[in-house]
Amino acid sequence: MLRIVALAAVVSALAQPAAADHKRRTPPPRPPMPHAAPAPAPLPADAPPNVRPGECYARLTTPGRVEHRRERVLVEEGRVDRRELPPRIETERRTVVVRPEQRRTHHVPPVYETVTETQLIRPGGEQRYVEPAEVRTVAEVVPAGPPRRVWRFVDSPLQPGPVWCLVEEPGPTTVVHREVVVRPETVRVVVTPPEYRTVHKQVVKVPGGLREEVVPAETREEVVERVVEPGRVEERRVEPRFKEVVTKVVSPARQDWTPVLCEAAATPHKIKAIQAALKRSGHYAGPVDGLYGPATADAVRRFQAARGVPHQGYLSRATLAALGVPFDQAPRSPRG
Repeated sequence: MLRIVALAAVVSALAQPAAADHKRRTPPPRPPMPHAAPAPAPLPADAPPNVRPGECYARLTTPGRVEHRRERVLVEEGRVDRRELPPRIETERRTVVVRPEQRRTHHVPPVYETVTETQLIRPGGEQRYVEPAEVRTVAEVVPAGPPRRVWRFVDSPLQPGPVWCLVEEPGPTTVVHREVVVRPETVRVVVTPPEYRTVHKQVVKVPGGLREEVVPAETREEVVERVVEPGRVEERRVEPRFKEVVTKVVSPARQDWTPVLCEAAATPHKIKAIQAALKRSGHYAGPVDGLYGPATADAVRRFQAARGVPHQGYLSRATLAALGVPFDQAPRSPRG
């Protein structure tokens, strides 16, 4: 037996601040007059916790099922076989120094040359002239107290069952005045170029000092043994052996709160995206017009049955994910 209870939360837009004219001042609008709100609908006793405004839920029954799971069972543990290998030695000829290299030094005078150089006499600079900013005072309406949240019953044509919505009503407002910048502060910079002069001077082209003369070293050849590869222990890993075992797992039926699409978020742009996705999957042959009618609802049920989504015609988060349509509760305007 199917038991479905829906729970929704819809966010009311807060009062938007009055727009200020950039060329002339306009008087601020009067705050809205308070009005009496209808009594909230009774809250379901087992409603899901931490519900945020703008979210909708439906309590759906998931039928039980039987699964056959395949598991790997260890038959023989793995092991490591070890074998010692001796080092590998090669014979090679090596040059041995009998008398090391020697160095002799003698003094060399420096070599000079005349070069032309540009020197800075007076550095350049800049002067800054600041023009102050131009500001004016504007008025805007802002909330003066927290909004009030109440539960309301909604008979939504999008869902096959009842829906409760958590509505956030605006609180009291007040008028505040603030200053806005019409023209920002500007800075004008006047640049003074630097002054240079040309000078001639002698510099060292080749520095003097002590020059070294190298006397080559005296060497001889001899035969030596070299370890090419040290001794090591070779390891061979034997992998463990497994076998597959089939286990029967029975899952009982259960009831869960499932996120569903609220009526406020079901804009024509969203319905068109759902109809286009159903048409691509071959479950919908009607027009993509943004109207959620019987043909679209029947296509949703057939798509859920084909994809194994047990949500009985609801526009749930899992259904939109399978269709490739974003599940965003806040309504938005279509582009283009």
